[in-house]
Amino acid sequence: MSSEYLLPCPCGQSLLVSKSQAGQSIECSCGQTVAVPTLRGFAQLQTADSTTNSPRSSRRYTDRSPQAWNPVRGLISALSLGLLALCLYNVSYFGYWYNQLDLRFTVADEIKAGEEMIDSMPVGDTWNFYRNLQDSALGNRRLPPFMEAQLNGKYYIEQMTKYGLIAAGLGAIALTAILWPKKK
Repeated sequence: MSSEYLLPCPCGQSLLVSKSQAGQSIECSCGQTVAVPTLRGFAQLQTADSTTNSPRSSRRYTDRSPQAWNPVRGLISALSLGLLALCLYNVSYFGYWYNQLDLRFTVADEIKAGEEMIDSMPVGDTWNFYRNLQDSALGNRRLPPFMEAQLNGKYYIEQMTKYGLIAAGLGAIALTAILWPKKK
């Protein structure tokens, strides 16, 4: 007994199916989706024999499961996964630099360190230090290192949050493109 059967399509063609396709849907060349019967339903189908040489009935149609890929789905998945990898790289980059910051110092610590430095200077060096500050008119002001570290820390956290949210959105798009069922 043959293991292949002829499944009639409403357009008049006969589709070649096997019992391994029971319960699935296949697509005819006319574009219609035809449901393959269950194993019990195969008893009503005509078996495909070697005498059938008609091109309409001898054509084998591939199984198209609901998760079939198409170029658009592949492109969306590839782009979103690539951008997801880029965002995760940025999150780890800013996380690394955030961990390198020394955020232990405060304003009080900075004042205390400055006072200790001035107290340890000889009188002449203290006077020269003061004159240099006066001559430059306290000119080009720069933030103390602890404040610079705190500002950099805030920036790194903002960047990690931004890229983390973008990564979550791209991950959702990629999963949707991969797992979304094909329209019937």
